[in-house]
Amino acid sequence: MTDKILVVDDEETVRKNLEKLLRSDGYEVLTAENGEQGLDIFQKVKDEKQGPIKVALVDIRMPGIDGIEVLKRIKESVPQTEVIVITGHGAIESAIQALRMGAFEYITKPIEYDELALGISRALEKQNIIAERKRAEKQLKNAYGELRDTHVQLVQAGKMAAMGEMAAGVAHELTQPLLGIKGFATAMLEDMKGYLLEQPSTVPGMKARKERAVNDLETILQQTDRMAAIVNNVRDFARASGTKMELLDINQPIENALMLFSEQLRLHNIAIEKNLAQGLPQVMGNSNQLQQVFINLIANARDAIDAKGNTGHLVVSTIVSPADGSVRIEFQDDGIGADEETTSKMFQPFFTTKLAAKGTGLGLSIIARIIEQHGGTIDVQSKVGRGCKFNIRLPVGAGEGDGTVKGKTEKRR
Repeated sequence: MTDKILVVDDEETVRKNLEKLLRSDGYEVLTAENGEQGLDIFQKVKDEKQGPIKVALVDIRMPGIDGIEVLKRIKESVPQTEVIVITGHGAIESAIQALRMGAFEYITKPIEYDELALGISRALEKQNIIAERKRAEKQLKNAYGELRDTHVQLVQAGKMAAMGEMAAGVAHELTQPLLGIKGFATAMLEDMKGYLLEQPSTVPGMKARKERAVNDLETILQQTDRMAAIVNNVRDFARASGTKMELLDINQPIENALMLFSEQLRLHNIAIEKNLAQGLPQVMGNSNQLQQVFINLIANARDAIDAKGNTGHLVVSTIVSPADGSVRIEFQDDGIGADEETTSKMFQPFFTTKLAAKGTGLGLSIIARIIEQHGGTIDVQSKVGRGCKFNIRLPVGAGEGDGTVKGKTEKRR
């Protein structure tokens, strides 16, 4: 962009000569015949925001608004603009006053253009140095902010790693008691079915009581198997998985995440509807990381529905996109929702609308990073009071299936 220079002088000859010389040196030149006109031009350029006036050449002695006043108003309006005052030999005191008020330097009449050109060059160089320093300060500030954010994320990651180790340890410790419960329950069930249930009894209602006991033992075994599956899932999820990618069915990490949260969602009166298409093409991904994504989305849906109150509904869907063949995953809740400004910031690190004790603002930013690392995209659609819908797209991996998709709908509370 061409540097703009404003010439304010009541002598027409001076204005025309300076305009001609400055234009030949490649500057964009604006001229004014008095102080009032010069300030009007300066303000207009500032308002239009099409590149500032870098240097103003201002005659000190002019009728009406003199050069000292023009200098004062320019520096008050745009301090970065450098002002070179032009004065006669009899106005040195005014020139010194101008320097004290922020003028870059003064040039005496008759003007030596080489001297003036050197002054303009130095003024522009000063501006460039200041601009570079400000850019460096901004970059340093941004770098410091990123370093601070990284430190907080590392601290959080350390806490999560410690929690993961603890969860893996707890899961390991629970395995043996669960096996014991299952073993004793199985033995009791076999005894009930094989001997006790067949023994006659004179006690009224004993047969029905025995049958109920058999049913209760079968229920215990079913719930023990379910607990074992959850414990195994927690243990696998808590283990460090690195960044290894492999072909997988996206429905599996979704099912694992829902398994961990199913009882909690039930207690929060949140109904789950699963529309998971079968026979989806495989995606190349890290099952542990993707499960982390889905756990965060489920937890967000739970909190959003709780914030709205009463009961809620979470719909989880998978499908092949007809547009590009990618695998699409949708998490849609009917929670409190969010306005446009909030949704635009959702994936920024440390942005959260939750209380400090309930959220760090890292969950959705981590989700976005994981999806990006998988070559996918994520976006959110929401309206206040009408819930959120998170849309994830993941590219199909090499060696995918035949793409046959069959619908499967399941509703439960």
